[in-house]
Amino acid sequence: MNSKVSRLFSIALLMSLFLHGLFLIYSPLTENQEEQKFYSLKSSSHEEEGTVIFKVTITKPKVEPVIREKKVDKLVEKSVTQKDRPLSKKRLRKKAVNEDDNLKKELATKSISSLSQGEIKEKVDKYLQELQRYLDKKKFYPRQARRLRHHGTVVVSLKINLDGSFSNIEVSRESSSPFLNEAALKLVERVKKFKPLPKSLEKVALFKLPISYVIN
Repeated sequence: MNSKVSRLFSIALLMSLFLHGLFLIYSPLTENQEEQKFYSLKSSSHEEEGTVIFKVTITKPKVEPVIREKKVDKLVEKSVTQKDRPLSKKRLRKKAVNEDDNLKKELATKSISSLSQGEIKEKVDKYLQELQRYLDKKKFYPRQARRLRHHGTVVVSLKINLDGSFSNIEVSRESSSPFLNEAALKLVERVKKFKPLPKSLEKVALFKLPISYVIN
């Protein structure tokens, strides 16, 4: 009698478990429901053979959405170059002065080129006459030449620079007296400089200057 009851109990228990398992398998799982898994272990009891069910609940981790950082384009400031900068008043004045100087030089060049040969010769003669008068004041008669009564004219060639300084000084035509030749050369070398050369004579830099020695 007891064995029959035990069998019926076991059959009822198995049927109950079977139906319960079918219900769990076919029941739908939503996204927010917890997923359930079942693991079965055999009972270690000798008094009653059966299956012991352990329910293990696995909770799905909540996945948080990844927020991507938006790239912010940096504003690139346009560098101001030298060409973009407006001209200052000082630079404008300097530019105007330079243009004025260039205009004056251009006009001076045109005036020089427009001079005739006769006008250039006239200006050269005037400049050399002034230079000769200046040298006559600085000139002295060599003692040996005076004692020997030497007299004559020595022609000295020289280059006169724009500032009036002398260079390339030499005797181009000698007199009969070596004392007078040496005295004339030393005279020009000692003076070294006269007033600046006129603009109209810039291209006429080489001159021949006669220096006369006369015994009174």
